[in-house]
Amino acid sequence: MFDLRVVRKVLIIKLRYIGDVVLTTPIAEALDRALPEASIDMLVNEGTEEVLQNNPHVGAVLVVPRKMGWRQIGLIRELRRKRYDLILDLTDGDRAAILGFLSGARRRIGFNHEHRWRGILYQRVVAADRATLHAVDYHRTMLQALGCDVDLKAPRLYVSERDRSQAGALLRRIGIDEDAPIFLISPGARWWFKSWPAERFGALAAEIHRTFGFFAVVVGGKKDRKEANEIMASCGAWAGSLAGESTILETAALAERAKFFVGNDAGPMHVAAAMGTPVVALFGPTDPRMWGPVGEGHRILWKGVDCSPCWRDHDCGRGDFNCMRQITVSETFEAVRSLIKERGDA
Repeated sequence: MFDLRVVRKVLIIKLRYIGDVVLTTPIAEALDRALPEASIDMLVNEGTEEVLQNNPHVGAVLVVPRKMGWRQIGLIRELRRKRYDLILDLTDGDRAAILGFLSGARRRIGFNHEHRWRGILYQRVVAADRATLHAVDYHRTMLQALGCDVDLKAPRLYVSERDRSQAGALLRRIGIDEDAPIFLISPGARWWFKSWPAERFGALAAEIHRTFGFFAVVVGGKKDRKEANEIMASCGAWAGSLAGESTILETAALAERAKFFVGNDAGPMHVAAAMGTPVVALFGPTDPRMWGPVGEGHRILWKGVDCSPCWRDHDCGRGDFNCMRQITVSETFEAVRSLIKERGDA
């Protein structure tokens, strides 16, 4: 076991996507509480660094550029200059293990779920059953291996007043009053087979507005604009799309004022949950027991078919009866209704 008394500089590495970085924030907070004299930095992929902006438990945020080249060399030099005492690699990937090794840090601990060669780059490999643990609990095993088993808080993002002000301005831009009761819809997903059909999101939004009078706001990235436009085709002036228009923290600020969030298993779902927003999460090929929203009061729709989880990158053998299409508009609306009733927002 490492002697934490000598640790003054820690680097947490998580080279994944937005939602993955959101789910690492409890580890940064726990380490900050356990090692109050140490600085806690993080290394993340370009495009995810905003998740950590304003986070009081994180010092420097270092970024791995999307493209290889001279910027990579500059990053390695920066890592070596920092002279880290301890590296916690939460990525479970080769690239992260290599960067941790090249940093020159003497104490390096990581996962190696796939039992690959990268295990030789760590002083200690943490053995944990990835298939049975939620991502946050999987990360927790890293702290336990350090003898630092503190209670973890829920994932959290820190929005600024500027983010909140800009979120209000974005709502006005799409014709929705800042004080209007809104709900968020996120139709995007990193892979097509994790997506609920856009026309069903549109039908759901219309039914929610008709029943409760709430205004729909579609969020997501630029790549989600096609689906957002399909949703908007089913909506009227009571809905607007901000897909590709809001930053991560502006989306978080929108979630903060929203009644609830409905979306696929993707980054915006974890952003909303981290803001304490009730989530209706739609799962198919991924397992919500591993990737579900953290917190109380969420609703998860998942059929748990015999071929799930899967990572197909082309056609699905179930065709139009694939796991995401088995989730109906009516049952999703009932999940929304029960959530609204529980919160007393109707």
